[in-house]
Amino acid sequence: MSIIKKHISLLLSVCLLLCAALLGACAAGVNTKPVYDADGRLLEPESYGRVKLGQYKGLDVTETIVTASETALQISMEYERENFPDMSEDELKAYCEQKLADEMAKLAKDDAVAELVNKAIDNSSFSLNETAVEYHFQERLKYYQDMADVYGMSIEEFAANIVRNPDNFESEIRLFAEQTVKLVLLSEAIVEKEKLPYDASLTGDDAKSEMIDLASECIYKYADVNRVVN
Repeated sequence: MSIIKKHISLLLSVCLLLCAALLGACAAGVNTKPVYDADGRLLEPESYGRVKLGQYKGLDVTETIVTASETALQISMEYERENFPDMSEDELKAYCEQKLADEMAKLAKDDAVAELVNKAIDNSSFSLNETAVEYHFQERLKYYQDMADVYGMSIEEFAANIVRNPDNFESEIRLFAEQTVKLVLLSEAIVEKEKLPYDASLTGDDAKSEMIDLASECIYKYADVNRVVN
């Protein structure tokens, strides 16, 4: 709901409040009514909210590719030796070196893409559907609860093992939920603006995942990437 400044005229104030109510109803699903299934589980809303895209092209990022250590190379060779018994030692070494180099390059790109996407999110403005945020908050919390159950822990004990400050555990999950909603909105907007081809037959999480992948690659494609090898 948009924040409306108070005016001196009572009549004008009433008119503004009526307009605000109408705007709130049209504001891209912000604060839609929660819907629950028969088990009381919050259902995912259709609308995540609204985004006004900021800069997502021409962003700067440093992509640092770390060279695999000799120890990592030896471990890789020991593991792959059983898979390629006919390879000579030199062939196996060359194979493992290339495989490790490809893996390290992928990790570096993934880190760069994540940084670029976060910059694009920071550059954009959002009106989030709080029901969508709550949905992802509850889903993430349930995931951690299920993990805690597997290890025979309470959620508090589990939180103490994965975050520095367990008191902020739910706050961190809610921040994650907000970022998830923003990422979906950003990705959908970029795919639409850039007219990127996508599989229209996909639905739900599959459709969102493809949108995120397409938008992330688009942001990376237009980025100013400085590659460094350590």
